[in-house]
Amino acid sequence: PDDPPNEVEDSGVVEDKADTSVAIFSGDELSLAEAREITRARRTQLVVIAGPVACGKTTMLASIYELFQKGKLGSLTFAGSRTLLAFEMCCHEARISSGRAVPETERTKWMEYHLLHLRMVHDTACSDLLLTNISGEVFENIRDSSLECEKHTVFLRADRFAVVIDGAKLADSLLRPQVLSDAVGMLRRCLDTGMLGKHSYVDVVFAKWDLVTQWVAEDNKAQAHLDDIWANKFVQPFEARLGILQRWHVAARPNPAGTSGLEFGHGLEHLLTAWAGSAPPSRIHIESGAQQEPCRQIDRQLFIWRRRSEARKAGEE
Repeated sequence: PDDPPNEVEDSGVVEDKADTSVAIFSGDELSLAEAREITRARRTQLVVIAGPVACGKTTMLASIYELFQKGKLGSLTFAGSRTLLAFEMCCHEARISSGRAVPETERTKWMEYHLLHLRMVHDTACSDLLLTNISGEVFENIRDSSLECEKHTVFLRADRFAVVIDGAKLADSLLRPQVLSDAVGMLRRCLDTGMLGKHSYVDVVFAKWDLVTQWVAEDNKAQAHLDDIWANKFVQPFEARLGILQRWHVAARPNPAGTSGLEFGHGLEHLLTAWAGSAPPSRIHIESGAQQEPCRQIDRQLFIWRRRSEARKAGEE
């Protein structure tokens, strides 16, 4: 039989149905294009976390996620994330379910820029962070090539640029020169190419600080050596060329068999608080409305030259 007439439609009245749909996110890492949805909607800090392979970048991100699962992190309260699955993947190798006897962190795969999203409440203010999770090989190429460094124009948009130094290698007299050369070389390359400048806030993060603490306890000259490294390798050559240069000591996942006495996630609360706080006042924005990097080589070089000029002008102001 025919369907009965719809009295509402037949009367010419259109029922107003409210949209009750809920957006379900995949939870995966965000591309730069996907991240624009967040940066357009709210005040967002972009943090580039830089460093060579296995220096502790991903372990630091995984530990931040695990700390928030236990509750507040000092004055910081977790308020959401668009990339929970990606954070979970960072943590898997450190969990019992991975089948490993010793906690590990899966190496970041070689890929384009991908971002982890974290929303926090600091006191009464809500802040969104976009944290890069990029393979160390990318930064090794940046250190070795000006042309490669100039491709990463997103550095101009970064609110914070965090250089991660492997504390295990810093505490080893044979590996110390190379790990310092890597960090200093990368910073110098970024400054010389105009990717960083007076508009940039740079954080030097000494990771695996529990191993450095043990070195200091065993060698009475170690602390003086560390102070000399900071003053002569970082402050003297770079401080005047940057907006802000700060150092941080982090032990994201201290060795349980060690004697440092540092707790899980040591130093991360203070580092996150800084990231959620002030941003460069003359930051250069690279948003959807800005010119995209051209494909032709000559046009790309002109694009980079213009970005350098903007960076220098922002620093002079």
